[in-house]
Amino acid sequence: MILRAPFVLASSGTVLRDGFVHIEGERVVTVGEGGPAFRRARSVSSASSRVHSFDDSVILPGLVNAHVHLELTALQGLLPREQGFSSWLRGMIPARRDLESSGLVSGTTDGINLSLSAGTTTVGDISSTGVSQALLSSSRLSGIVFEEAIGLDPDRAKEVARSVVERARRGNDSPGVLSGISPHAPYSVSSPLLARLLRMAGRLRFPLTMHLSESPEEIQMIQDGTGPLANLLREMGILAGGYSGEEGMSPIQHVARHGLLSSGALLVHMNYLTPGDLELLSADRAGFHIVCCPGSHRFFGHEPYPLDQYRAAGISVCLGTDGLSSNDSLSMFEEMKEAARMFPGLPPKEMVRMATTAGARALGFSDRGALHQGALADVIVIRTPDFPTGSDQVLEGVVQGPIDIERTMTRGTWVVSERPSDGAANRA
Repeated sequence: MILRAPFVLASSGTVLRDGFVHIEGERVVTVGEGGPAFRRARSVSSASSRVHSFDDSVILPGLVNAHVHLELTALQGLLPREQGFSSWLRGMIPARRDLESSGLVSGTTDGINLSLSAGTTTVGDISSTGVSQALLSSSRLSGIVFEEAIGLDPDRAKEVARSVVERARRGNDSPGVLSGISPHAPYSVSSPLLARLLRMAGRLRFPLTMHLSESPEEIQMIQDGTGPLANLLREMGILAGGYSGEEGMSPIQHVARHGLLSSGALLVHMNYLTPGDLELLSADRAGFHIVCCPGSHRFFGHEPYPLDQYRAAGISVCLGTDGLSSNDSLSMFEEMKEAARMFPGLPPKEMVRMATTAGARALGFSDRGALHQGALADVIVIRTPDFPTGSDQVLEGVVQGPIDIERTMTRGTWVVSERPSDGAANRA
């Protein structure tokens, strides 16, 4: 088939006027602009290829959500916001435990559908139960499911690591959904467990992700074993009473000594830097990617995000939504809008890059996040109220919205082909 529209946003830096995307099977064959190029593409397309023309629309690649918790979709609106990370976690732990299997399945299914209807076609999902692996594998959403490891008891490190790796191995059979491993966070994973998981992931070639430097409470706990987060975990019997931190190190310094910064990992949040952190990150900047979650950042009321410092150091940053337990939406369009509010000096094309190619590269995919020869045919078609007349307006419209998502295609198949009657699910 050939898709044609007044504008094709082939990548964050390439806007084609009178553009088209030629697709055969699950892959993009050619992308181009102008009548002569379109006629050439049509002449070499298969006899059964149809032309789908979208007037007053923009075609762009499916968005990439580099960090999401689909299993937590059912917790939307149930937890406190802007009251500190420890207060949120106090409610999160029992709420998560109380989720029955039916709630996990229905919530994860809802999360998948919300993602697709919002134009997301690739995700980096965190799973603590294995539920999302099976559901994602049977859906049209693709990406990586990172099996989550939690455990502060060093005596159980071997047992927990084996269990998590076995879950990842079982789930690595689907062509559309790969498996990875997620040591949850420095405040929830012992040093022996982190070291073991890094060794096993390296040997078995599993991608890695970890929540890191998310809150001041985390920094205080890791540095000296004190503060609201440490007190909460002791109160719950999760943290040993004698824990006194990691020799004065920050969370970033703590994981760096275990080799996480050179493992290719996705470092999620990275909201706070302490003295010496940026130097460590700069030295290993090719060995990891950072995932910023603007909606979650707003949910907790964090201090300004250090994006300028990361960019100046040449560190790759992409976007994710986090889960609905700490955000109001799974829409990457909403994340770009929030990023525009957080970083007013950042060009729109950079925010589009963070929601497409940067996320794809962070997850290890070279065939997602852009439309080019050989790319996976993940495509969305959108409309904006004020139709753009030039490349800059296309990028501004994608980022600032509002937009209507007319269609979503994954792997060459339409999965969202018309707007809902009230427009709510597809509006961003």
